[in-house]
Amino acid sequence: LKGRKGFVRICIEEGKDIVPAYTFRLNWMYRTPRSLRGARARLSQRIFVGLIPFFGYMGTSMPLHEKTTTVVFPPFEASSYSVNQVDEAHEAYM
Repeated sequence: LKGRKGFVRICIEEGKDIVPAYTFRLNWMYRTPRSLRGARARLSQRIFVGLIPFFGYMGTSMPLHEKTTTVVFPPFEASSYSVNQVDEAHEAYM
């Protein structure tokens, strides 16, 4: 995020605040097959679309676990900055 300022600029332009959040154990919610992993990667690179088949509870799209924890941090008031202050807002966010 250090070199990316676009999300801060968009929030300032739209007058919205940034609400940072992180979810623990998110990778454990679905299984991905290991078979043909290299072939899927090459095909994904060729067509510019990620091909990730996933399987949840009993082969459906339902998540496997409900044991995830989401932490929502206090909002960063990006709406208090002007469009000319993108660099300052990004520094304050970091």
